[in-house]
Amino acid sequence: MKKILLILISFYLISCEDPIDIEIENGESQLVVEAILTNSLKEQKVILSKSGNYFDPIFNEVRNAEISILDNQGNVIKLENNNSSTYSFNPTELPFQDDLTYTLEIIYDNNTFTSLSKLKPVPPIDSITWFKEKVLFGDLDSIIIAQFWAYDLPGLGDTYWIRSKINGTYLDNISIAYDGSTGSGSSSDNIPFIAPVRFSITPNSSDEEDVLKYGDEIEVELYSISTEFANFWKILGDQINNGGLFATPPTNVPTNIKNININGPKAIGWFEISNISTDSATITRDKTNNKE
Repeated sequence: MKKILLILISFYLISCEDPIDIEIENGESQLVVEAILTNSLKEQKVILSKSGNYFDPIFNEVRNAEISILDNQGNVIKLENNNSSTYSFNPTELPFQDDLTYTLEIIYDNNTFTSLSKLKPVPPIDSITWFKEKVLFGDLDSIIIAQFWAYDLPGLGDTYWIRSKINGTYLDNISIAYDGSTGSGSSSDNIPFIAPVRFSITPNSSDEEDVLKYGDEIEVELYSISTEFANFWKILGDQINNGGLFATPPTNVPTNIKNININGPKAIGWFEISNISTDSATITRDKTNNKE
């Protein structure tokens, strides 16, 4: 009986190796908008492309659009395009101001797409500190853990996006804070950012190649964002990392880019204007970049 069962199992496993061809219908190509702007004095950019088929790795540039940004005080700036998918402007031509609402307008292929974003204030980063922590597993005895220090602004409803660069390269994690904490709807207010948020600037790895080392340069960027943009990042991150035994059903990533013609073609992507605070440090044995 056992021999018969083994033969049946072997036959089943072998039969599973037959190739199965699945035809996937090509979806409608959509305008893709990357418009994350800040109050930084660096050149600001909006990138346009068209979505492609699932197995098509080609980046489809959109070079013939017209893009403008308007504020609710009547100021307008048109973005320049040097025959590429990148449209840019000098931020000194339209200085962003707290609590003003800005409109992105894109005219492309006889359609007009718009989006709104309100600029919210952001707290300063007080300092970056670091310490050594012993590890129980792996080849290393200890690793350097860095953290930034900042206070949530007074008043509930503040949302922040934290990014960090190590030697010029961004970490690939997505770190969001709500009123200095990790949970949306938190009742905390005007507190120091809690430890999990502060530590998110440290590489989440114990591999020798990835951990912080003395001499590394670390840069921290703190953005003030809308809760809708935070939700965009959360869903996007879930879709990117979705898999395994507890994978969730795929879902559409939200967008705030709308065609004024509700029957016209749709767009995907996001428009957000954010204030940004920055700080940087060289990892040394001093354990802080605080000059005070």
